[in-house]
Formats: sequence, structure tokens, C-alpha cells
Amino acid sequence: MRCVAILPGVLLLGSANGTQAQVAGRVERMQQFNQQQVDSRIQTATDASNELAPELYDGESSDVGPQFIVRSKPRRKWVEATVDSQYYYTSNMLLTEQNPIDTTILVNTVQVAVAPTPFDMGGGQFAPRVGFRYQWYNYGLDNTTNQLNNFDFDVETLFTDLRYRFKDNWYVAAGFEWNRLLSHEGPTADYTEFYKEYNPSWTIGKFFPISDSMFFSAEYQGIYHLTVVDPLPAQNINDRIDHGMRLSFTQELIPNLYLQPYFRFLYTDYVNVNGSRNDYLFSVGTAFSYALTQWASVRTFVSYDVKESDDPSFADYTNVNAGCGVTLNVSF
Repeated sequence: MRCVAILPGVLLLGSANGTQAQVAGRVERMQQFNQQQVDSRIQTATDASNELAPELYDGESSDVGPQFIVRSKPRRKWVEATVDSQYYYTSNMLLTEQNPIDTTILVNTVQVAVAPTPFDMGGGQFAPRVGFRYQWYNYGLDNTTNQLNNFDFDVETLFTDLRYRFKDNWYVAAGFEWNRLLSHEGPTADYTEFYKEYNPSWTIGKFFPISDSMFFSAEYQGIYHLTVVDPLPAQNINDRIDHGMRLSFTQELIPNLYLQPYFRFLYTDYVNVNGSRNDYLFSVGTAFSYALTQWASVRTFVSYDVKESDDPSFADYTNVNAGCGVTLNVSF
């Protein structure tokens, strides 16, 4: 077995509490990264298929009715493949309250999904999706002598969701994810499973177009986490419900360069603990994204998180993340 360094502020691995803290830190790191990907993803707020043609003379629309620009309908695409790599600094690797450890994290993601071009339905657009995602989380590449790489882990995810967008820029979604976390530690370093969860989710949101180059969006998302932690007893104490609100503003500064500041609040209710546990996460950040081509983009970002819990046995913490990433995305 590889030796695990005993780090300041981290409980011993041999204790159940220490293992629990590490599991929680890795799970929360995965969730924050995936939400960060959502925060930095640029979405279209207007429907170009109904773009009005300019009037040839004053009063043309009243004479002959509104005229629309005719556009060729693109061939429907069915499969989407994504490769993403993000390298960033974090001020609190294990999301602890005392003696936080700062380091760098490299997260690589490969995702394949059956994601057909949205179907016109009922005056809006319906978009189903089902797919598989694999992620590698690697710590401390800037200083491998500190053995932080002993905390490396991978994530396997199966996901599906159904999204419907209304004509007035409201949208709703329902989804389901199965996540399985694999530790690089163990007698044979054989990627032993240490956590898995089943996550039904529900979403409602709205875009508020301001101009052709900027819009505001507001979104609520709820997620139920049905969890299994191995080999800890009382596994279902991690079961919880997340209620998240995200507000973001997007502006195209110059062609293909986007600025997106955001604020996110997450309330988590743990449903199977003795007494009560409620956590509160506040996040602010901003991202710059540049589309190199239709299938490649780069980004840089910074974010600040504050976590509080009404259960004193669980850590409150602050955390700063800053880094860059690149995404390749193809559809066919």
C-alpha cells in the first residue's frame, strides 16, 4: 500500500471520522467542479430561427405582415462528444476549516452522449439526452513530493435528462445521475469504489435578453442524493437534498469573447442525521470564455466559496479557485 502523508488539519485515515471527512471533501469537490462547468458554459438566450427581417420601407409590416429571414434547416445531429481539461489553483484542497492546504488540481473529463438537436414541440423546443462521463482528479502536480497525489480519485457517471424550452425563454428540466467515485489508494491501487450516489434532479430557469450581445439568467435546481459510502456504517447519513439558486450575467465583449460573472447559493438539508444538519454554500465568481472555433474554446476563471453548517461537528470553510481550461466539443 502506498504511504499516505499525515497532513495538518486532516484527521487520521484510520478513524471513521477521518475517512468520512475525506469522502465528503472529494464528493463536494466533484460537485463544485461540475457546477463550475455549468457556470462557465455560454448558452444562447434568443431564438434566431424567428429573426425578423428589416423593413424595406416604413410601414411594410403593417401592410403585408411581419417578414422573417429564411434560413436553411441544419441536418439533425444525434451524438455529442466532449473532452475537457482544467488546471487550477485551490486554497483549500480538502475543504477544511483549520489549516487549509493549498495546491493545484488537474481535472480531465471525457463525455459521450446521445443528444439530438432539439425537437420543435408545442411552440417550444424539447431536448432529451443520455450519456456517460468519466473524470480524473489529480492533486499536487506542482509539487509531487508532498504526496497529495494520494488523494487522487476518478468519477464514473451515467446521466440522462429531459429539457424543454418555452418560447418566452423559460425552461424546465428533469434528470437523473448515477455517480461512482474510485480511489487510487488501496493494496493494489486498483481504483476501489468508496462512494456512489443516485441523483434525481429538477430545474426551472429563465433567460432575460438585454441586447443582442448580453443577457441575464436565473435558475433554480433541486437534487436528491441517495448515497452509499463504503465501508462506513450508517451509510445513509449522507442522504441529502440540495436546493440551489444561480444568477448569472453574460456579455459578448468582442466577437466570440464572453464575460460571465455569477452568484450561486446552495442550501443542503441532510435528511437522515440525528437531530438536524443544514449546510449553506455561497459562491461568487467570473469566467472569460473564448470560442476558437465551433468545436473548441478556452476559458479562465476565478471563484470564491463560503460554506457554513449549523452542525458544529462539520467544518465551515472558505475556498478560492483560479485557473484555466480548454474544451473540445463535436456533434454528429
